[in-house]
Amino acid sequence: MDNSEQLGIIKKDLHAIVSQANNWLMLIGSGTSMAMDVTLGMGALAEHLVASISDSSESWGTIRDKLKAGENLEKALTDVNLPSTLQNKIAEETFKFVSKKDIDLRDDLLTGEKCWTSGSLIKSFYQSLNATSPILPVITPNYDMLIEYACSVEGIPYLTGYHGGITKKLNWKKSREYCSTVSKVNQGRTPKILSQGCPRVELMKVHGSINLFRDSNNAFIENTLWASKYPEGYFPIIAPPGDSKTQDTLTFHDELFSEMKPAIMRSTAFMIVGYGFNDPHIHGAILQQVREKDCPLIVLTRDPSAKLDALIESSANTWVITGKEGDDSGTRINNRNLTAPCEVDGVDLWNSETFTKQILGN
Repeated sequence: MDNSEQLGIIKKDLHAIVSQANNWLMLIGSGTSMAMDVTLGMGALAEHLVASISDSSESWGTIRDKLKAGENLEKALTDVNLPSTLQNKIAEETFKFVSKKDIDLRDDLLTGEKCWTSGSLIKSFYQSLNATSPILPVITPNYDMLIEYACSVEGIPYLTGYHGGITKKLNWKKSREYCSTVSKVNQGRTPKILSQGCPRVELMKVHGSINLFRDSNNAFIENTLWASKYPEGYFPIIAPPGDSKTQDTLTFHDELFSEMKPAIMRSTAFMIVGYGFNDPHIHGAILQQVREKDCPLIVLTRDPSAKLDALIESSANTWVITGKEGDDSGTRINNRNLTAPCEVDGVDLWNSETFTKQILGN
């Protein structure tokens, strides 16, 4: 059997997995943003931080030297205790950097001049939701609002856990009430009121967002009008990548992560797109669920790596789909039931748009 024949069989297997599995959860990484603007990656952000932050602390000196030596931002910020003043500087400069990139893309995305790379994939999973399973949880460490723009363009209702008007406060319970319908059912002499959730995306931005702030009392505020400039007395909730210990200090862990673990535990299938597996406090619970319950896991990302290949040991239902080494116009598919990874030229199945068309039929 040649690789093209094997690819045909794999496509049928993937279609069956997606069609038959329920309760999907998506994890969307920065690769989906870099597909729109390569400078939305951590490398460009690291360069911006080095150029823009002036801080005499030993912590920043250590981080800056690591970044200048070519170490990636995630590693440079791991096992470093950041003073609060430095935390604030990093958050503020990250906000400025990402906000400008986001604004440059926003109108083209909202008017349909451009399409976010994973919009069709989210739409396909959203359309498969039903009354018994009306929620598509989406976890992202991305600070930008490209997912929100894509949902708006596609007419997909989404929640971020905030309730209110222009200025919203964190309250998942009240937020979900907006996506519920109430009906009266006659049961004998006493009518019964039933509340049913509408199909929706529940978006968890676990590293913060350019439209998320805290006030002087550390209350969380969501205000999209402030995504380019915010008033005095408020501060952006933007957490740089790094280890979980740093995240606990820097990102108000309980608020940002409150819904992530329950959503993962309720899910029985996982789609991970454009994510580098550099934040175990995010993906650790997913991999544990996959190992313990043999859940389907499909990973789509451009660049192959030994780290990604190791994922196939999580379960027989884990599929890692990347570009070929040095050739992202081709596809490399790995699964522990394959004797060797399947490599095919001329098909970019790792691209979520191609995956949606060829596997989901949309």
